Amino acid sequence: MSPKEIILSLFVLASVVCLSYAQCEIHKKACIYENNIYGPLEKWSTKDCKTCTCLYSGDEYQCCSDAWMPIDYSWDDCVPVWDEDNCAYRLLRIDDPDVECEVMGGVM
Repeated sequence: MSPKEIILSLFVLASVVCLSYAQCEIHKKACIYENNIYGPLEKWSTKDCKTCTCLYSGDEYQCCSDAWMPIDYSWDDCVPVWDEDNCAYRLLRIDDPDVECEVMGGVM
């Protein structure tokens, strides 16, 4: 690999890592969900399509979206709409919401 290819690969990797963490959040409170208590490193799923992990301390947890988010599409013509029943985004035309748009790429 040339130095230029290595730099490009590192840039792409850093971008993917940043985007993948964009849909996670830290909660600074006890690891309790729906009256269940979770210990360090235990995981659970929420009704709003997130996977949560109790962190090492046991007094905070991280939740990350399980949904794939479209990011590469025609922003002028389409809008992502959350489909709660399927835990997924649907990409719909702005001028005709019955028509789905083509997605070229996305992130978790």
